[in-house]
Order: sequence, then structure tokens, then C-alpha cells
Amino acid sequence: MSSSLERVTAALELREPDRVPTFDLMNEFSTDNEVLGKKPNPMGHIITNPSVGKVLDRLLPHVDTGIFLDSQLEGLANLGAAAAVEMGYDSAWIPYFPVLGNHEFYGNNQRALEFYFSRFPHLEKRRWYSFEWKNIGLILLDANFSDLNAEQKQEQELWYLSELEKFNRDERIDHILVFCHESPYTNSRVIGPSEKSKVYFAEPFLRFRKTSLFFSGHTHSYERFEIDGKFFIVSGGGGGPRHRLTMDPKERRYQDLYPGPGIRFFHFCEIEIGEGVLCFRVVRLEGDETFSVVDPLTIPKPMPSPEKTP
Repeated sequence: MSSSLERVTAALELREPDRVPTFDLMNEFSTDNEVLGKKPNPMGHIITNPSVGKVLDRLLPHVDTGIFLDSQLEGLANLGAAAAVEMGYDSAWIPYFPVLGNHEFYGNNQRALEFYFSRFPHLEKRRWYSFEWKNIGLILLDANFSDLNAEQKQEQELWYLSELEKFNRDERIDHILVFCHESPYTNSRVIGPSEKSKVYFAEPFLRFRKTSLFFSGHTHSYERFEIDGKFFIVSGGGGGPRHRLTMDPKERRYQDLYPGPGIRFFHFCEIEIGEGVLCFRVVRLEGDETFSVVDPLTIPKPMPSPEKTP
């Protein structure tokens, strides 16, 4: 059994409490085939062959790859789902509340959403939604503006403002957390910040008293910004190729509060509810496959401030 598969198995069987299941592992042909007891797929070795790569570089610009890409994505989705069931993800103890990102729209959008909603039926085919957990209101948004029509954009915008107002008025709610995929603020040298995420999501977020943390991804790194007393977290360290960040204070767009290098670590974020506070931390994967905690942050319950409440 491979080391990656052993780590997932150990996590699912609770043999190592400090391990967590890596959901993205179910999107790798090699791991999926190993879980299902199938022969290795030679495609990965073929396309990484330097000679084959040169041929593909010349050929692909002249070929319609849409049908091939759709079939490959469908095959990977079906294989991954079968492997996930085999590994017990459908009976795992951790609930998933996903956010749509750009990778969900590679290929045929309609079929992609069908796969997405079949995997997460509790969303009831909603591309944006909210829920409460104890004293926290969580709002999850769809930042794929190019894949939303004008009516959907307006619907989400009005709904978002309504949810912010609802949670802000609710005496049971102490903190509001907002999530979307494309970052309103980032210093990535690979992709830029999303102006639409900034205008439609971040700017309304800044106007409400109880909003505490705004999470986004897309940038394959970790960043933390503070704007008007609110924290914006960029968390994209789940396993993809990591992005280099602009570090020169004269060149970078925003002041990053985390003093890390240009290329940062694989990680995930944790939030714990304390007595009157939110405790945020980043769990960093080290080179020896252990975890360490970095960039801890304690966020107190917002004090009443009627003049800032819309």
C-alpha cells in the first residue's frame, strides 16, 4: 500500500487522531485504481514523457480537445466516486460544505454541476447557501461570475446582503464567516485578485459589525490580510502546485500579515469556538509528514456598535 493511501486509511479508521482525510486524493487516477484493485493507468506516464510532451505541444493547439477532456473528467469523476465509497467517505464523520470554484467548471458546465449536486445532495442544488453552527453564521458564495447569467448575479447579490443583515440582527449569532473561491485580495504572481469578489462580496462584508473572517482560495498559498478590522484569509494549500507570492513591499498589492516566504506550505485551517472568542489557526504540513500550528489568531466577540450596523 502506498504511503499516501496508508495515511488516508489511518485517518478514516481513527488510528492516528492527528491525521485528517485528504479528499483531493480521490481525484488521482493512481490512488483511485489502487483503492479499487485495478491495474495502474498508463496515461500519466505517457503524458509526462518528454518526447510525448513535445508532440502534444505541437498537436493540441490544432485539435478540439473538448470531447476528450469531457470524457476524461467524467471517467475521473466516476472512478473517484467509486474509490471514495470503497474508502468509506460516504460514511465518514466529517460533513462537507463545499464552495464552487473554477475547477468545477472544466468541460461541460451542466454535467459538472450534476456531478457536484449528486455528491452533495444536502445543498438541494443551491450554488450559494448559508447555515448556522452554534453562535456562528456561515455564508458560502459562488464567485464564478463568468458562469452566472445576469439574473443569477443579481439574485445572489440581493440574497447575500439579506443574509448578512439577518445574521447581523440575530442575537444568537456572534460571528459571521463568509466563503468564496476567487480571492478579493491576494499577492499571487500567478493570478490576480478578483475585482468582482471585492465589489460584490468583500465590500458588503466590511460594512457589517459581526463579520469576522472572510475565506477564499484560488491562490495556491496562504495569506492573511486585515482591512478595517476584518480578517481576510486566503487558503489554497490543499495539494495543488503552489503559487509564488510577491514579497517586495514596494511591489505587492496588499500588506500580508503572515511573514512567510514567497512559496508557502501545504496546510488547512481550523476554527475553534472559545469563551467569547473565535480561535483561528493554520495547520501546516511539514517535510517529515508531521503537522505544526502556525499563525494563531484570537478574534473576540464584536462589541455593540449601532452606528456601524446597516
